[in-house]
Amino acid sequence: MYDVLNIRADHSASSKLLGPIPANAKFKVTKADGKWAHVEYNGISGCVSMEYIQKVATQTTAPQGFGRRLYARAKRLPRIS
Repeated sequence: MYDVLNIRADHSASSKLLGPIPANAKFKVTKADGKWAHVEYNGISGCVSMEYIQKVATQTTAPQGFGRRLYARAKRLPRIS
C-alpha cells in the first residue's frame, strides 16, 4: 500500500516534490480543476492529483472574500508491482 500522497510544485507528476501527506491525513484544498487540487498541509502549499484524495468536509463560514474551504484526506492505495 502507498503510505503517502506527494505534494508537487505544479500540475504534473514529474514536477518538483515538495513533501508528503500521510495516508488518511486531513488537509485543506484551496482550489481544484477536476484533475489537480491546490492543497495546504503542515505549512506546505502545492498540488496533488485528485485521483488520490477523498472529500471529508466543507467549511462554508470562511472569512469574507475567501469563499468555501474543502477538506480532504489522502486515500491509501494498493502498490502496483
